[in-house]
Amino acid sequence: MIQAIAKCVAGLDVHKKNVVCTLLCEQKNGEVVAQTREFSTFRRDLIDLAGWLKDSAVELVAMESTGIYWKQVYEAIEDVMLNASFLRA
Repeated sequence: MIQAIAKCVAGLDVHKKNVVCTLLCEQKNGEVVAQTREFSTFRRDLIDLAGWLKDSAVELVAMESTGIYWKQVYEAIEDVMLNASFLRA
């Protein structure tokens, strides 16, 4: 069995006009619960995204994007995520 390295992680799929975020969080009973939300790329919505990550105690974020659209998302979450990183696919 694969050993988890974090209790709660997030994956971000960044597009020009929106960001789709899925959280995978392990509950106290060991069950993993997935939650998905979509945010626009307006600054106020990216602040809401950062708040959701913080409130959910996300420990690790992986971000995928096309072109330059990841930059404003990164700037919005970097203050709440010490390990914010991006992946190019």
